[in-house]
Amino acid sequence: MGCAPECEFYIAYPLERSASVKMAALTQSLRGSFGDPPYWDLPPSDRGVPPSA
Repeated sequence: MGCAPECEFYIAYPLERSASVKMAALTQSLRGSFGDPPYWDLPPSDRGVPPSA
């Protein structure tokens, strides 16, 4: 399974209810895992990748 570079990830829940505590925790966890901006959008030097020789 793959995703195009411009692929986006959405979390959906019913509009008539606000997000549950579990949904808010999932959202926060995903943001923490991927970062803001996502780690793959950062230059290699900011990701801790050593420069190429």
